[in-house]
Amino acid sequence: MPPTALLPEPAAERVLPTLNQDGTRRWLRPTLSRGRFFRQRRGLAWGLIALFTLIPYLRMSGKPLILLDVVRRQFTLFGTTFLPTDTVLLMLLLVGIFLAIFWLTAVYGRVWCGW
Repeated sequence: MPPTALLPEPAAERVLPTLNQDGTRRWLRPTLSRGRFFRQRRGLAWGLIALFTLIPYLRMSGKPLILLDVVRRQFTLFGTTFLPTDTVLLMLLLVGIFLAIFWLTAVYGRVWCGW
């Protein structure tokens, strides 16, 4: 059996945009698009980094803004301490938030699309 019989036939057209005709990888080097949305996204990212850095130091009603104390099983969110007996209320709140997001998406389309 000649060795050429084992080689596949070359494709008539480009099979994948990331492959050259000989089958080697074609490297893609995307350029960074700078514009209004890029600046807004970068501003939002820096704002969130600053917020998440400051949250441990912010206090509300004499308590930390957010404190997740797993050892003592106490969770403080926005100045309110939740104990293990409050998990049913917390679960109902989370289910309500989930259903509200699901409903908004179903009614108004892709709410968070684009970022």
